[in-house]
Amino acid sequence: MDIALLLHSPEGGGAQRRMLDLAGALENVTLILIEADGALKRQIPPSVQVEILHSRLTRLSWMRTSRQRQNLAAIPALAAWLRHKRPDVLMAGTESVHLAAAAAHALAGSPCPLVLRASTRPAKNRARLYAHAHAVVVPSDDFAAHIRHLAPSAHVTALPNPVVSADFPSRMATPVPHPWLADGQPVVLGCGRLEADKDFPTLIRACARVGIRLIILGEGSERARLRSLAEVLRVPLELPGFVTDPLPWMAHATIFALSSMWESMPAALVEAMACGCPATATRCPGGTADILDGLGPLVPVGDDRRLAEALAHVLAHPPPRAALVRRAQAYSVTAAARAHASLFLGLKAGSTVPT
Repeated sequence: MDIALLLHSPEGGGAQRRMLDLAGALENVTLILIEADGALKRQIPPSVQVEILHSRLTRLSWMRTSRQRQNLAAIPALAAWLRHKRPDVLMAGTESVHLAAAAAHALAGSPCPLVLRASTRPAKNRARLYAHAHAVVVPSDDFAAHIRHLAPSAHVTALPNPVVSADFPSRMATPVPHPWLADGQPVVLGCGRLEADKDFPTLIRACARVGIRLIILGEGSERARLRSLAEVLRVPLELPGFVTDPLPWMAHATIFALSSMWESMPAALVEAMACGCPATATRCPGGTADILDGLGPLVPVGDDRRLAEALAHVLAHPPPRAALVRRAQAYSVTAAARAHASLFLGLKAGSTVPT
């Protein structure tokens, strides 16, 4: 099969990183980019052919100040490429390029199946866009139900996110990144943007109840609030900011905790389990129950008392490391590539995705 994968650019971000890993695991992939440069440019797999949509419009300086304008300006060039190359399937890898992919697909005369991959909660105005696609790929059953409610006629399927890659063992083996992770005393690790939807205040309150240290990786607007709350509750808290690779932190933490109000599919939870780190999470929208699969306690969103009980339970009764690692393999790059290839082959053969 000839697979066309559309991204705006190889710019940093979890969704883009996942798509590059997926592209490298599939065969005959052409990565179509609207903007050539980005922080992940060197991570494009050598097996992937890269096509830059050359357009005078997209290269105008005022166009490049807006990703949305640049994406829309690339529609004619993408349509021309689709008419000329006629791939077996076109997948728009992130929400930012969904509209451009759908418009170019229609302009080109719908030469191949169109797949839209969604990883963030969509607005209501996406319903018609999803209904136009041959398939909408999402990372969890919970997310699929949300899309089906929004767009009942859309062909939605949940496929595993490509999270666990072959380089995990070498990345985990790098030196311990913080002294707390090497002194033998328990430490809880959180990871994510320091924003309201991650609900780190609930995690801090839970750690105060247990009397345990906390490290939160990530950056955001709530840094000062979190620091102040930890000081009031006397919780030892470290905020190292954004880190390039969280795996060494996860490999040495005592517990990983996810306190989010909602997720699309928490890759950090999978990463922690792949490192053998025991975990607990909120039963938030986004598939945490599917990921943990009984290997860690789930608690109500915003309930610091129940989260504290879960932390104490994991401290006293950690699950087998081997079971955590084995469960995380369901979200390996290989497993995700196999699932996506099966979908693409079915679409090429004319099969439809059940609604």
